Amino acid sequence: MTPNIKNYSFSLILALMFLQTTSWGIKRYVTPTGAGNFTGSSWANASNDLQATINNSAASDEIRMKAGTYYPNSFPVGCTGCGVASGGNRNNTFSLKSDLRITGGFSGWESEEWQRNIVTNKTILSGNLGIPAVYTDNAYHVVTNVNTVNVYLVELT
Repeated sequence: MTPNIKNYSFSLILALMFLQTTSWGIKRYVTPTGAGNFTGSSWANASNDLQATINNSAASDEIRMKAGTYYPNSFPVGCTGCGVASGGNRNNTFSLKSDLRITGGFSGWESEEWQRNIVTNKTILSGNLGIPAVYTDNAYHVVTNVNTVNVYLVELT
């Protein structure tokens, strides 16, 4: 029995497509508490506001998140009647943007994505805004994706 050359060729093409790397723009850094001057330009100057970092990022930028828990702190795009912005508002969400790469699992020293450890460095987007054991004070939607395309959330755990 001879192997099917078409299948091997197709598999090779898929493997090459998978290995192709995407060119990402500026790397931005976020930690739950922030660091330095909070600009997000490096781990030493990490932002403490994931939503602000998303808002200030351009298409093809990459956001790297240090391990920890992140809580939404803004309203969905176009939300009317969401009330007053506050840390405990159940309408809070993380509003995504097109063409961003958001990656978790970092401990805050890595310079390359392959150095991260998603098992050890858990990165959590949580809607638990109030009392941990009470679900009636949690965010309605932790993440919203309105009119966006090509958002890459890479292994947030």
